[in-house]
Amino acid sequence: MRRVKTVLILLIGTSLLHGSVKAWAIHSSPGAEIDTYIYATFLGGASGDIVRGIAVDSAGDMVVVGSTYSEDFPVLNAYQPTYAGGFTDDRHVVGGEGFVAKLSQEGELLWSTFLGGSGLDGCLEAEIFDEEIVVIGVTGSTDFPIMGGVGQQTYGGGETDGFVAVLSSDGELLRSTFFGGSEEDRSDDMVIDDDGRLAFTGYTASNDLPVTRDAYQRSKNGGTDGFLAVMDPESFEMSYLTYFGGSERDGASEAATGADNDIYVSGWTQSSDFPVTGDAFQSTITGSERDIFLVRFSESGQLEYSTFLGGSEMEDCFGMEVDSEGCMILSGRTWSSDFPTANAIQPEYSGVEVDSLVTKFSPDGGELVFSTFLGYGGWDTLHRVCVDGEDNIILTGIADSDDFPIVNAFQETKNAGVDIYMIMLDPEGVPLFSSYLGGSSGELPWSILIEDGVLYITAHVSSGDIMVSDDAYQTTKAGGEDGYLFRFELDRYLVDQPAAEWQPPEEPAEEGGDLSYWTSYIVIVGAVALLGAAWTLYSRRMG
Repeated sequence: MRRVKTVLILLIGTSLLHGSVKAWAIHSSPGAEIDTYIYATFLGGASGDIVRGIAVDSAGDMVVVGSTYSEDFPVLNAYQPTYAGGFTDDRHVVGGEGFVAKLSQEGELLWSTFLGGSGLDGCLEAEIFDEEIVVIGVTGSTDFPIMGGVGQQTYGGGETDGFVAVLSSDGELLRSTFFGGSEEDRSDDMVIDDDGRLAFTGYTASNDLPVTRDAYQRSKNGGTDGFLAVMDPESFEMSYLTYFGGSERDGASEAATGADNDIYVSGWTQSSDFPVTGDAFQSTITGSERDIFLVRFSESGQLEYSTFLGGSEMEDCFGMEVDSEGCMILSGRTWSSDFPTANAIQPEYSGVEVDSLVTKFSPDGGELVFSTFLGYGGWDTLHRVCVDGEDNIILTGIADSDDFPIVNAFQETKNAGVDIYMIMLDPEGVPLFSSYLGGSSGELPWSILIEDGVLYITAHVSSGDIMVSDDAYQTTKAGGEDGYLFRFELDRYLVDQPAAEWQPPEEPAEEGGDLSYWTSYIVIVGAVALLGAAWTLYSRRMG
């Protein structure tokens, strides 16, 4: 009987001790000094909220946009102080109402307003132009607030239209316009070029978009096509509008601008006849479901370059940027073991779930500077990408894998569920920094921006224990999922860190396999076994 009790005590002790070690691994951090580099806050109400886009003005104040179905979402000095209605779409990327909010550099909420009508609305991206705030998004509201008497004054039709709205620096709606035809239309990303032209892109099911006379493609070819629109953000006068796509379904999701005000667009295609140029890196579609596409238009709207990118399964592109040399960088995810790689930090597909991808093209699109998988045993996706003043590449996404290689991390281990993951690569694709960011539930980042060495990430989070600042505007999560804003003085942080090198694992971990976790388990079980043997000998002598 004594031996049975002894075994039970030892087993319980092992379990408790093991749990304590795992809890330590989850919640430990480099120390309070990380607070000196970071500002982080929740932003949300009692229901669900998403912070989608961010822009930073000349004073360092942060403008964030997104969507909410929280009627008690925090508003202050609001143009539209009340929630007008709506619901959540089946892609969970917009909520019942859009919002725009401005926080000071110190994190004080300066103003916050709803922006929407009685249907589905979501603000997706923001840019600062001449100290005005330009916002694009999607709306299903025929009564979306339209101001200024310019542009498209009435809802086009279908499930959703795009919209463009311009607000003053203190949050007043100055002018706004619908964008769409008689079917579903969606504006997903935008960029403002050096001449102040607003270029935005998305997908459309409408046959009647008002394309311009010089459009590259004047009519829709497939079930949905991508589009590129260029307009004056003051008058909303459309200087260029074209479809682009093949005979199946296509959609554009990312826009960027480069030298000579060229406009770059990326997205996804199911069309084998998607228009590609003769110098395409990949001239044929290879995916069983869909491939990525990448196109470049001249300032005047001429198609200069177009290519497929993918392997034999399926790919998604979620981020695109162009560096100072004109190199095109894409981020996303792939299910294809034969996705094209070059100079890769991870040349082989993990073979489990889905891997992230990062691909950098030469300026002419003819070669890959580098292209790599990034995934280590779970559902891993790199969502967004930005480039700093030295052409270093910073990406963020989600990591389901427990053993992502980290370097100079402020959070070295994945906590639970799916964490935010961020990584910085030099121009040749060599990692300089990487870290997890998350709590005990799950997170999803939506945008990334770097300005003067300061990194900004927006997200929506389920974890109430994700990192927040002591001086955060909102220190606790208010609903099931809240918006989240993370600002990180990355350059200053890296200067203060000791030299470190990227150490990728030799092979992907088994699903659910946290190596440090099981190592700790074996060590503890071994220690307890030795303790148990000693106790048994002692008991025999005493008995």
